[in-house]
Parts: sequence; structure tokens; C-alpha cells
Amino acid sequence: MTRAWNTGIFQYSVGKYKEAEHWCGLGMHFLNHLRSLKSSYESQRTVGGSIPQMIGLYSEVLDKLDRAKGLLPNEE
Repeated sequence: MTRAWNTGIFQYSVGKYKEAEHWCGLGMHFLNHLRSLKSSYESQRTVGGSIPQMIGLYSEVLDKLDRAKGLLPNEE
């Protein structure tokens, strides 16, 4: 999960939003399967941060991807 997430964050940082969505999405998918380990991941810091920060950043990745596709107006 962490490796997928960190790969996605790297892709995001270099402007590869589609690849970032793929890898961050995979990390978020794995997050749903952690069950009892989820609490330890909630306190652990990764490149992307804690789980609430991961969710917020994943939302940013999806917004950037939508803008790159022309689905959302550019706010930048």
C-alpha cells in the first residue's frame, strides 16, 4: 500500500496525473483491506502523510486529472 501511494505521489509531483491517479487509487484500495492494521497506518507517516491527509491529497490528484482532461475549469 505504501509503495503504491508513494509511487503515485512521485508521479503527481512530476505532473503525470493519470499515472498518479492509478497508483494513489491502488494505495487507497489497499487501505480498505487493512482492517486491524488500519489504526497503525493512521498514526504512521508516509511521504503523503496520515490517512486523512492521504484522502485529501487523493482528492487533489483526481481534481488535477479532471483539469488535465478538461472536465473542470482551471482555477490556477
